[in-house]
Amino acid sequence: MATLVPQFTTQRMVKEYTERLYINAIRSHEGFSHDNCAAASHLSEWKTRMRKDWPQVVVRMDSYIKRKPDDADAWTQLGHAHRHSGSIEPALDAYDKALKINPKHRGAHEYLGEAYLQMGDLPRAEQELKVLDGLCFFGCEEYRDLKARIGDYKKTKQAAGS
Repeated sequence: MATLVPQFTTQRMVKEYTERLYINAIRSHEGFSHDNCAAASHLSEWKTRMRKDWPQVVVRMDSYIKRKPDDADAWTQLGHAHRHSGSIEPALDAYDKALKINPKHRGAHEYLGEAYLQMGDLPRAEQELKVLDGLCFFGCEEYRDLKARIGDYKKTKQAAGS
């Protein structure tokens, strides 16, 4: 016990907390507050523009799909655009068409899982994660992204419930 005590001192804990959290938080704040919060304002404006542009993406993807109806990537992107426009049912239809063309389309499975989370359907999102686990032998970006989204969803639900 005497050999463990020096490793767990209050002074050491405060020092590590300061170095790991406070200093990083201060640097982050400095980065966003520099130049009258220009970086934060720019990020906010970009997000607003992106939200407004999703309907235009839907129009363009619809036009593209009319020329290439067997393009699973296009159907996946159409679903993604619909979902970000707030239209879940058309998004689900687009993902379904993408997966009928290519049942192993990792992007479609990832985005479908995200759509299920948006709908509050955690079990179906987790099922899509299992599908991706089977498709991604050594792991893949789609699997990691959906797993992170599911983790965030669970944390949010847990925080809301407590």
